[in-house]
Amino acid sequence: MEQDNKQNKKKPTLSQLASQYASAKLIAHAYHHQTKGEPFFADHAFFGELYEAYDTAFDNLVERVIGLGEANSSASIIAKACEDFQTCVDDGYFEGNLFACILDIEMAFQHTISDLNPDATLGTQNLLAQLADDSETRCYKLSQRVAWE
Repeated sequence: MEQDNKQNKKKPTLSQLASQYASAKLIAHAYHHQTKGEPFFADHAFFGELYEAYDTAFDNLVERVIGLGEANSSASIIAKACEDFQTCVDDGYFEGNLFACILDIEMAFQHTISDLNPDATLGTQNLLAQLADDSETRCYKLSQRVAWE
């Protein structure tokens, strides 16, 4: 039964990963503007670094998606990201621990990347490996910040 569930599970696509990064960029940018208090300067700068990193990852993924013929443009990917962002707003993502929420997002990146990697072209595997490496580094920093709260 468990084997059947694994076989029936739909594999993620590069477009879906790109959409995750675009949504994360919007979340990190909102958090960037939401920081306050004593750690403001460090947190504000950190969230700025995050949304820039997510934007770069999004751009690299969309160019790959278009280049490999998975999509013709980024419009539907961006629309999905906006939909996901609205869900985060509706679900109260901006009322809890901002760092824990971003850490959850990073973990979702890693799961999607690992599900994509075995079927990817060699060049795409290289891109995914770099995204995973960058994500693991951010997870360390986020974990340290979450533990401080």
